[in-house]
Amino acid sequence: PAADLLGPPPLSGPVVRDAGLAGILTVAIAYGDEQLQVEVLAPDGPAPGTRAQLEAILPGGRSATMFARPCGTGCLTQHLALPIGSTRLSVSATAPGWTGGTFSTVLPAPPPAEEPALLTRLIERMRAVPRMAITEDTSSGPGAHPPPVDYQFSGSEFLSTEPYAGGAASDVALLPDKTGFRLYVSGDRIWVTVWVNDTGRISREQVVDVGHQIERTFRYPSP
Repeated sequence: PAADLLGPPPLSGPVVRDAGLAGILTVAIAYGDEQLQVEVLAPDGPAPGTRAQLEAILPGGRSATMFARPCGTGCLTQHLALPIGSTRLSVSATAPGWTGGTFSTVLPAPPPAEEPALLTRLIERMRAVPRMAITEDTSSGPGAHPPPVDYQFSGSEFLSTEPYAGGAASDVALLPDKTGFRLYVSGDRIWVTVWVNDTGRISREQVVDVGHQIERTFRYPSP
């Protein structure tokens, strides 16, 4: 059907994005321009018969059920002016033939302004790191969670593997608690959250693409 090809409409102005696994399904959320958009994707893309229930806890603790309308297969959108503050949104997703689950995130309202300089500064500081240790924990959903793996990299070697290091990232914005920032690589459909330590280097990172979620922790030798 034609509706399956629509997808979410583009958003203007500051946009906050996040994504994660709900079972084996990937849930991607975008909020901006008084619009909430939710996509639910199976590992091979949008799945016919996908359903999602949206529940929110608004600033102050009041619960609310969202009533988003379809914008294509696995796509929901709703005109929504969230109250000022942080709203916790939970998406419970199912799709025939796939293990579903629930993904939750915190959406700040109004969305923070885009700050590409955050990423520029981080890349500069990480490129100067001579050596670091990284523990990587990858999940592809229930039953697909191998043991964590340890790596040793220089900052430049690490950045050569990162999709955002070439400047293709958008929607770079502070986390609500200002401990790091989120970004989105639209061409590869990758959502990244970075937490930064007091030296301006990465302490923790979450990378989500369709069907996978990677958690990394970083350790730096003492000077």
